[in-house]
Amino acid sequence: MIKHALPAFAVALIAANAFCQNEKLQIHDGMTISIDVLTYPNPLIADLKFLKASPGKRAEAVGARNADILARDMGSFYEIWDVNVRKTVTVSSHTLNNVKAIVSRTEPITVNGKPYTAYVIESQSWSKGASNTTLDVAHDYANKKGLAADLVIKEKAMLEKQTKNAVKMGMLNEDGYQVLTKEEWFVPEYGVVKLRNYDTYGSITTDVVIKPGA
Repeated sequence: MIKHALPAFAVALIAANAFCQNEKLQIHDGMTISIDVLTYPNPLIADLKFLKASPGKRAEAVGARNADILARDMGSFYEIWDVNVRKTVTVSSHTLNNVKAIVSRTEPITVNGKPYTAYVIESQSWSKGASNTTLDVAHDYANKKGLAADLVIKEKAMLEKQTKNAVKMGMLNEDGYQVLTKEEWFVPEYGVVKLRNYDTYGSITTDVVIKPGA
C-alpha cells in the first residue's frame, strides 16, 4: 500500500477535526502531522448491475463490501511503506458544434418593436473528455515491481468500463460523446437573437435572449 501525500488544506482540516476533540492539544506553527490513509478502490461504481439495481440492493452490496473491508487484518495483509508519490493528471476535452444542424421551422418574432421572421436552427454539440495519469514513486522496490504502473493501468481500465456503461445507459452516444441539443432563433437582419439549451435528456436548461441595438 502507498501512503498518499494529502494537500496542505486537507491535512489541516483532518488534524483540526481530530485535535478539537481533545482540548489539551492545539495546532501550532511548525507542528508535524503524520496521517496514514488506506484506500479501497470501489469496483461497484463500474458495475452496470449495481448501477441499475434498486436502492435496497445497492445498500446490500455496499454493506457486504464494507463488512469485508472491516473484517480484514491490516497488519497481516499489507506491508506498509512510507513512499513519496507525485500524481499528475492531464485533462483534455474537445467539442464539436453545430452537429446535424437543420432549420426546423420559422417563427414570427419582434425585435426592437418591429416584426421579423426568425429561422429556428436546431443542432447538437458533442463533447468528449480524456485524462492521462502518471505516478512518480520515490521507492526502488515499488518501481522495480511496477506497482505505480499497475495502479495507472487499473485506473484507466475502470474509467473505460465506466464510459462503456455510460454508453449503454444512454448518457453518452456510441462514439463516447455527451450530446446536448440547442435551438437558435436566427433573424437575417440581426443574426441570432435567442438561444435555448437542452440537457442530455431533452430538458430545457437555459434560455438566452440577445437584444441588439436599435
